[in-house]
Amino acid sequence: MLKASILLVLFITALAAKEGCLRYGIIPYTDVNRISQGYKEWESYLEKKINRCIDIKIENTYEGIIESFVHDKIDFAFVGPFSYILTKKMVAVEPIVIGLTSDKLATYRSLLVSTPQVAKELGIKSPLKGEKGMYKLKEKLLKHKKAWMLSFTDESSTSGYAVPNYYMKKTGLDPDDYFKKITFVGTHDAAQLVVAHNIIPMAFSAQMLYNQLLKDKLITKQSNIVLWESDDIPKAPIIIKKDIPEKLRKDIQKALLQLPEEKFPKFGKTVGYAKTNEAQYKIIEQINEYLKTK
Repeated sequence: MLKASILLVLFITALAAKEGCLRYGIIPYTDVNRISQGYKEWESYLEKKINRCIDIKIENTYEGIIESFVHDKIDFAFVGPFSYILTKKMVAVEPIVIGLTSDKLATYRSLLVSTPQVAKELGIKSPLKGEKGMYKLKEKLLKHKKAWMLSFTDESSTSGYAVPNYYMKKTGLDPDDYFKKITFVGTHDAAQLVVAHNIIPMAFSAQMLYNQLLKDKLITKQSNIVLWESDDIPKAPIIIKKDIPEKLRKDIQKALLQLPEEKFPKFGKTVGYAKTNEAQYKIIEQINEYLKTK
């Protein structure tokens, strides 16, 4: 009888400890089914480490994840750097970890890719780089004004919109003046695929997703030519609401920093996490402030 009572107490204690699932949001940077399946081991590991259930919510848009924070529908999330800056203006959040790839870099780049036909007409054989590269691209596009469509990813995307838009405005390359039509395709893999299938001839996308689709053989370096690449951008962080108890925030951060490589999502190239803080994203904040004045 005593043994049964002890077991009951332990069971109730465990239930109380796990009461209330933490809601984790994910930006729609690739196919939703891939995200859902790929996060299963990550989710299971984190639940055991913090003794709380995790409810994963995959948003349809970048803006959706910001709104979920604002309306208290998620507690922590994997977001783009620009989405983090937009979120922190409305909700008290902080970045706790940043994803690392096998090269251990905490940065990535925005890419402009095109069909081989466009690259040939522009005479670009190797990627133009940074601000100087955007000036060169502007010069080359002058002879082809309004000739092609251009796709961004999402208005809240860092590498798919904010960063290339920043470089364009700094160099006086107004997309509405230089391109036949501007569109948004929603995800980074969609941006690559519309170019690969010759649906839209030019698109901005994240370097990581370009590399992943190459690995998956969904695109090739011949089908998607890199015309331009940005300077380094801090990679996407996991951010958490500051009203979550400090101990729990630290427990989540510690668990993620100790996450074994085999538990990472089964897509992309993230193989580890590193600590991060608000200071790492000052450049994104500066870009946001610049864009607001133009």
